[in-house]
Amino acid sequence: MDLLGPGSRFNRALVDEYWRTGLWRDVNLATYLRVDDETSGRPAALSVDASGTVTSSLTYEELDAMSRRVAAGLRGLGVGEGDTVAVMLPNSAEFSAVVFGILRIGAVYSGIPVTYGRREIGFMLARAGARVLITAERYGDRRLPDLVESVRSTLPALTAVVVMASTDALSTDRILFDDLLRADPLVEEVSADPFSIAQLAFTSGTTDEPKAVMNLHVTLDAVISNWVQHIGRETFGVPMVNLVMSPVGHSTGFFWGALMTALLGGTAVYLQRWQSEVGLRVLHEQHVTTMIGSPTFLIDVLHLPDAVAAYVPDLRIVAVPGAPIPRPLIPRARAQLGCLVVPAWGMTEYGIGISGSPSLPRDRVEATDGVPVHGCEVRVCDADGAVVPSGVEGDLQIRGAGLFAGYYQRPDYTEASFTSDGWFQTGDRAAIDEDGFVSLKGRTKDIVIRGGENIPINDIETLLYAHPAVLNAAVVGIPDERLGERACAVIETQPNAQQPDLAAITEFLLEQGVSKRFLPERLLVVDKMPRTMSGKIRKVELRELARKAAQ
Repeated sequence: MDLLGPGSRFNRALVDEYWRTGLWRDVNLATYLRVDDETSGRPAALSVDASGTVTSSLTYEELDAMSRRVAAGLRGLGVGEGDTVAVMLPNSAEFSAVVFGILRIGAVYSGIPVTYGRREIGFMLARAGARVLITAERYGDRRLPDLVESVRSTLPALTAVVVMASTDALSTDRILFDDLLRADPLVEEVSADPFSIAQLAFTSGTTDEPKAVMNLHVTLDAVISNWVQHIGRETFGVPMVNLVMSPVGHSTGFFWGALMTALLGGTAVYLQRWQSEVGLRVLHEQHVTTMIGSPTFLIDVLHLPDAVAAYVPDLRIVAVPGAPIPRPLIPRARAQLGCLVVPAWGMTEYGIGISGSPSLPRDRVEATDGVPVHGCEVRVCDADGAVVPSGVEGDLQIRGAGLFAGYYQRPDYTEASFTSDGWFQTGDRAAIDEDGFVSLKGRTKDIVIRGGENIPINDIETLLYAHPAVLNAAVVGIPDERLGERACAVIETQPNAQQPDLAAITEFLLEQGVSKRFLPERLLVVDKMPRTMSGKIRKVELRELARKAAQ
């Protein structure tokens, strides 16, 4: 892309600085996949089904060969440098081959979660201008190609649908993945522009439509390589065995599953569908060393009776970048699983920019969300845009070499998301102490303002997780005619635990030192928290549930 063109957040000074300081490297992400004497016969990717059974595997030599055939097959379909290939697949070893096949020819990867419906699929394919879609035959009881067919008339750019299918009973304009692989492997080395778009990643927010995040080869390389350096390569295991349980249609599976695993010469264990019992067994049977995902996955594992260090002796690190991690969870997980537990902050626009690290004091890591990763700058501002003093909560803003280039075809969204001096407004609340440690305080839109006073949602949620009867917790605001909003605690209880009432919850919070003016005034107990595919609690749904319950 034109780094200095319309819709980009870059300027000449930033480009020169990142290049001069080495924060940007002359690298194409496809070169992360390499075959040498050390990796040649090593497992590169495994497919594990919902029962925990390994259904397919690829060595590095096989993955390299398959990705070259994917690349050649896509070229045969007319895909060239800068064209977008959309991918709608469940977690599987073949995902890695598809990703690197796309990147090898300088095309743009764009993931679509397999659970999305016709409306979301149609919008994403249209906005990305996808030339080709690679999809599974079905997911659950849904035939994915039929969903695409229902919106095909609105997609003039889409020239081919490639289906990973168990049958050839396809309409004439659909192509079997196995047929794509019949092309002679691409032999030339990767030469795509490192400043070109590598990924169009869709993210929701406060706008009326999903935003397509433009991540470049250089920006994603800055994110991934700098976080690896921040943690330390050996911390992930030698060789790393990485459990990829986050859906690959989301950026977590792409960043930390396909790309980072290849960079480290490790094994990506793609778990088709998350179930805690199966997940724990896979951790044990596949000798997993690394687990990266939202707090949900860790919470689920910790509540299983066999989740102890002796059962997962190979596990070296659990990193939690998907959402703020409840503070009591970190020391508990460390003690129970016998591994490093690292809180981190990231988003589609900047994979991981703040993180704990084994080199930092343990007590500071367990009490905060870590420090800025090399190449990422962080500041906290008040409502007027002024930087606040150390320890004061405000709006989290970032800039750095790993930050996205802008929102595709929406320069207006890009402009609205950046300050006049070039800082990205994340939508998160945080505080930075005098030593540079960052503590997340929740989303800006999650603030409950009761009678003009902000309720510290993140702090209350963290304390609720410490209650012995609480499995999951969230705090949301419900409208109030007099005070504007009131705080409602929403909890999911532990199996077989006695359900607490509001009086018991408030008494517990008071015992933890919470001020009376911050106590939730309502309690809603749910059977199960509504969640996104990546495991984040869907607070929009909780607000509506709480609002209806209060009527």
